[in-house]
Amino acid sequence: METSKQCYSGRSLYVERDLIPIPEDLPAIGVAGGDEGLITDLSLKNNNVVALVQICYSTGQPRGWVEMSVVPEEKVLSYAAVA
Repeated sequence: METSKQCYSGRSLYVERDLIPIPEDLPAIGVAGGDEGLITDLSLKNNNVVALVQICYSTGQPRGWVEMSVVPEEKVLSYAAVA
């Protein structure tokens, strides 16, 4: 009797992401200090952990992006509004 096999395609269908508070006010994109964003990427740059954070409206529509240092201290490096 043959059994069917399912192959792993290498693509993840579900990715769990964490929320992180934005450490300072960013009036250009309408973000107050303490508002939370969704971490979409983490990278190591010059011994600093840098997070790319997506900021969304309450409807789920993207508002902007924030690049921030997470370790050794939390600070905003750059930000951009969604065009």
